This record gives sequence, C-alpha cells and structure tokens, in this order.
Amino acid sequence: MNNTLVRIYQEDMLPSSGLLHLRIGKNCNQEKNESNINFFQSALDCEFFKERETQKWWLVFFKNSPEQQIFCAEFMELPLLDNIQENQWRETYAQKIRNRQNRKEITRLAFVNAESNQVTDMEISYASLGIRLSRAIKSDDYQHKSSHSEHVDGKGLSFITCLEGQQYQFEYRILLMALAYAYLNVMESLSNKLAYASQIANKNNDIKQLTSLYKRATEFNARFFFLLPVKHKNTSLVETWSNIKASLNIVQINSELIQKIDDIHYILDWQKTQKEQLDRDKKQEQDNQFNRKIAIIGTVIAFFGVLEFLLGLYEFLSS
Repeated sequence: MNNTLVRIYQEDMLPSSGLLHLRIGKNCNQEKNESNINFFQSALDCEFFKERETQKWWLVFFKNSPEQQIFCAEFMELPLLDNIQENQWRETYAQKIRNRQNRKEITRLAFVNAESNQVTDMEISYASLGIRLSRAIKSDDYQHKSSHSEHVDGKGLSFITCLEGQQYQFEYRILLMALAYAYLNVMESLSNKLAYASQIANKNNDIKQLTSLYKRATEFNARFFFLLPVKHKNTSLVETWSNIKASLNIVQINSELIQKIDDIHYILDWQKTQKEQLDRDKKQEQDNQFNRKIAIIGTVIAFFGVLEFLLGLYEFLSS
C-alpha cells in the first residue's frame, strides 16, 4: 500500500449494484465473494463490502435495525512531501480533497510507510498533515510498537510502519474507527430524541413517543453496545479499540445515554403510577356513586314500604 489517506463519511443507503464482500488479510483470496472479517462480536450485525469499480468500502453496522449505520470509506494517495514547500503540499492535498464528490467526512486515517527501521519526525509530520493539515501531532503523542507507530484522537488515526505486510492491520483500524462513529451517531441521535420526546410528554401529557424511544434506546444498548466489541484474542485490535474509545469519549457518552434512559424510566414509572392512582380514584368515585344510588333507591323503597304499611293500618283501623 502506498502512503494513503482514508476518508470516512456517512451514507443513507448502499449502492444498488457492483458490491463484493470485503476481504482483508495477508494471504486471503481476493477473488472469493465472501467476507473473512470475524474479529467483531457477532451481535453487532455488521457487513462490509468493496465497490468493484471504485474500490470504495461500504460498511454497515447494526444491520436491519432502526439504528442501522452505513459508512463509505474512500481511499486517496497522499501527495509526496519531498522537495516541495509545505504550503504547496497543502494546496495539492486540498485540491485532491476538493476533487472528490463527497467532502463531508466524519474522520480520516493516514497510512505512511517509514523508509527506515526508525520512524522519523518527517514521517510523523507527513501523517499529521494528512489528518490535520498541520504538524500538530508529535512523536511523543504516538504509541511506538516494534511493528508500527500509532496515534488516534478526535481528528483521526495515523499508522506509520517500517515493516512489509502491515496494510491489513491498518485496514482493520478503518473498521474500528467506523464502528466508533456508528456508536457516537446512534447515541447522540437517541439522546437528542429522548430529550425532545420528554419535553413533548411534559407539555402534552402524552408519553407514547417517549415510551417508544425508551424501548429503542434500551434495546440498542442491550443488543449492540459493547465496551469491547473486538474478540479478546485480537490483542492488537483490543488495545487500539481502547485508545479509540478513550479518545472519542465513547464510554462517557454511553453513560450519559444510560442516565437519560434511567431518568426516562423514572418518568414513565411515575406516569404509570399516576395513571393507576387516577384509575383507582375514578373507580372508587364510580363505586361511591353506585352505592349512593343504591342507598337512595333503598331509602325510597323503604319509604314506600312504610307508607304502604301505614295506609294498610289506617284502612284497618277505619273499618
């Protein structure tokens, strides 16, 4: 793989044709139209494709659920940094971005081949320019491994390697970053919808929408959210996921969603209790009204019974 920038952006639907199942790995047979990606927890219901003509990746998470997320990963070669001025490099790079059809990426990943066994400051600057268009990311910000150096933050992920055959490790990380943003998108959307539905319920005293969203949010968290969505045996990816999770505050954002779910649960319980109390009060009032009517009827019957007795007694005495 040449020095590469990957731009990930969100889509509403998959292309209608021209997709092959994505295969990643050093020795995988690219001709087979079946995926060999199995390091995610199966409950995530994810599916990955490569577009035959453009080589774009299409990534689907939480498949066929109300929270389904679709992303496209677009690959472009980073322009070489050697022998040109930095502002000229930026201009060349920016023009490449402008030439792409979709410029609303949610994150970027940079892959850089190191020219020696030691990652240099130039290569780190090169990756930083790809992610941030600046040299802000320094060597001390990286995690340096024997096989590669890696950095992840809210802007994207950089992967610099001096070894052959590390392309597939970088490609795995594309999927991890896409999953992270799938989580963030869903949690942000559900949190905002719950807040709005709570406001509507309070204003109109109608909890139908709130109840429906509560069920959706609870189901999503129970079914799809994992602190560790990567299987334990994939130690390198487990560590990378931990870094991504921390950099994007995924656990904190999920905790806020859980707190909102708990608050909504309290509101729904309170509403249910209030409704049950109103129903009991209404039934009690109906029972009281019925008893009062029975008492009145009984009194009337008794009155006519006494009246009949008195009339009979009067007739007896008069005879």
